[in-house]
This record gives sequence, C-alpha cells and structure tokens, in this order.
Amino acid sequence: MKRSVWLLIYCYATLTKGFSLPGLSPTTYHSGDEIPLLVNRLTPSIYFQHQDEEGNDVSGDKEHFLYSYDYYNKRFHFCRPEHVEKQPESLGSVIFGDRIYNSPFQLNMLEEKECVALCKSTIPGKDAKFINTLIKSGFFQNWLVDGLPAARKAYDSRTKTNYYGTGFELGFTDVKQTVDGKAVPSTMEELTSEASNEDVILDARQPKNVKPNLVKTVELPYFVNHFDIEVEFHDRGNDNYRVVGVIVNPVSIERSSPGACSTTGKPLILDEDKDNEVYFTYSVKFVASDTV
Repeated sequence: MKRSVWLLIYCYATLTKGFSLPGLSPTTYHSGDEIPLLVNRLTPSIYFQHQDEEGNDVSGDKEHFLYSYDYYNKRFHFCRPEHVEKQPESLGSVIFGDRIYNSPFQLNMLEEKECVALCKSTIPGKDAKFINTLIKSGFFQNWLVDGLPAARKAYDSRTKTNYYGTGFELGFTDVKQTVDGKAVPSTMEELTSEASNEDVILDARQPKNVKPNLVKTVELPYFVNHFDIEVEFHDRGNDNYRVVGVIVNPVSIERSSPGACSTTGKPLILDEDKDNEVYFTYSVKFVASDTV
C-alpha cells in the first residue's frame, strides 16, 4: 500500500513538474514586452565529459547529482537584480529540488541587444578555487525563459553527433603543457600572439630541449562571463508572438572592460591566489521559427 502511495506521488510530481514552471502555459507577447528570464540551481550534468591533466576520462555520474548550489550562493558572485525574489514552489519543484529566482537579465520581445553590461564582480581567491573545482566537476547553469529551459548546442565525441541539452556550462576545461609556469601555445594563432616573447616561441618549437622538471601538464578551468542568448519565436500575426525555444552560448573572455565582448583569444582563468575582477555581459538575438 505504502509503495503504491509513493508511486502515485512520484507520478504526480513528474506530471506536474513541468506545469509548475512559470510561463509554461503559452504566453502571447507583443513587440517590446518583457520576457522573464529566471535562474535555477546549478547542477552537475550527465553530458559532462573531458580528460583531466593525467589523461583520465572524466564524466558526470549520478552520484554527483546529490549536490547542487543555489544560483545566488555568495561564492559565485553572480550579478543580482535589485531585489532577489524566490519564485513560488509546487510539489514537483520541491521534490526535484528546484530553487528558482528572478534575474537581472532584461529580455524584450524582438529587441536585440549587443554586449549589455550586467555588473563587475570581485571574486576572492578562495571563491575562485570553489568555482574552478565545480567547473572541473562539470557543473551546469540552468535558466528558464518564459518557462522553457535554456538549451545548449553541443557535440558528443562518443557518438559523434550534435545534440541540444538543457542547461549550459559554468565554465570549460582545457589541458595544456606549461614550461616554467607559462602555457605552451597549442595553435599557430596562439604562437603568433606570443611572438614578442622569444623564450615562449623557443619552448613551443623545441619542447624536448627543456628540462623535464620544468614541463608540466595542467588542467585549466575557464570561467564563463558572457552569454549569447538566442530566443526562438513563433509569429502568430497582428504583433502576437510566442517563445518556442531558447539557446544560450556561454563564452569565457578575459578583458579589462565590460564593453569588449568579442572573443579575445584568451579565456578567463580565475586566479586562486588573489582577487579577480570579472565583467559579466550578455547579448540577445531573436530568430523566427515555424514551431507552434
């Protein structure tokens, strides 16, 4: 009997989870109307996979799903709206651990935006270490736009196929060789950008001539601080529109001002030994869709 009751509760939660999300009932917007962008907790992803500095394949596993973090956990130092408001919870939200809040992102129907500054945040070294650890563990951000989960286009190297997965990376990882603490350029573009440093060029071309104890393989975590948001909409005529999909392309950019959103070639690495000044920005694009 008890088993049947719990099964019914589980089924109810599964069916109502989607309906608890704000905006799930189709919302009709007019040009310029505000579209809500809400943020949910950060979680590990089952799609996460990469190689660490020792060459081991690392991927997400279900045990890590026991852990999640509120979006506005103070150690992330994400930009906040003037008043942070937690969204109403349903039974499904409670059971699945959703913790949904409003956000400072401003989306308006058909109003495209480029390189909008959100805020400048100072991330201490101890919090940088916390963030870097989560990046290496494959944690994802989870957003909702008009009740629809933001997706990320990705490539699965195991199946060699593209797919759309819910959520997007807190950051990315890269494994590189360093010589005496300096990264060895891995591409001609990087090599050219370092042309002013003769020693680096020499090390890159002749790594075998470097003393073994100076060469190290390290796993570098890149923190995402820019978001390209693509909103797919359906035109119902007479200035009536509905949101039918959302794609977020997360970007990591090292920069000294919020007005620079083009890729610099240098992703942002948070230093765990000092304070880090981080500029957060976003861009918005609208794409018409035949999806109803």
